[in-house]
Amino acid sequence: MRLFKPMCGRFALASDPSTLSRLFAVVEDEVTAVQADAQYNIAPSQNILAVRYNHNTLRNEFVRMKWGLIPEWAKKPDTKYSTFNARSEDVTMKPAFRSAYRKNQRCLIPTTGFYEWKGAKGQKQAYFIYCRNTPVFALAGLWDHRAQEGESLTSCTILTIQANELVSACHDRPRMPVIIREEDYEKWLTFPEPVPELMKTFPSEEMSAHPVNSNIFKSKEENKSKS
Repeated sequence: MRLFKPMCGRFALASDPSTLSRLFAVVEDEVTAVQADAQYNIAPSQNILAVRYNHNTLRNEFVRMKWGLIPEWAKKPDTKYSTFNARSEDVTMKPAFRSAYRKNQRCLIPTTGFYEWKGAKGQKQAYFIYCRNTPVFALAGLWDHRAQEGESLTSCTILTIQANELVSACHDRPRMPVIIREEDYEKWLTFPEPVPELMKTFPSEEMSAHPVNSNIFKSKEENKSKS
């Protein structure tokens, strides 16, 4: 397994349960049970909120997943490789992701915005990037479940794609998360075949960005203010 370069490494989620319930068709009480307080500095390796379709109950569900996919065949419940992002162009080939992709183990990661940064080491400027027309949107993800030697772990990765002009201007690498439109949530979660047509670059004109405090680089800094 090769080392994957980080692309989307921080994001935020600050929303009320009723909004999340409406957007992702999950019972509000179930949202409340798993959604913690607002978070403005969610980092890889943390347990994050994800939406997946439960084929037994035939309903969407919110699940806490470790951010950084551990494939079901992994010998250990962790990895030295960066698997919190997966290039959408490569998921059919990369060993870490292709099983989850082929089994259509897709999920949505709710967010109010994500961070990218640009500049020389020690002088990087962070930017908060968000959608103009909705306070909460969804990033495309894949999930997998590892159950070996008495240990059970559900984990996920965020898919990335070629960046649009706005994100490219805020990032040293021309990549961005795959954003799924609300009208495509059901297809992304439930369609029984791969849906590569949904893995595309989101248009710049529907997004905005502004600079934020560089403390966002510190994984222990909750950064309660986005300014």
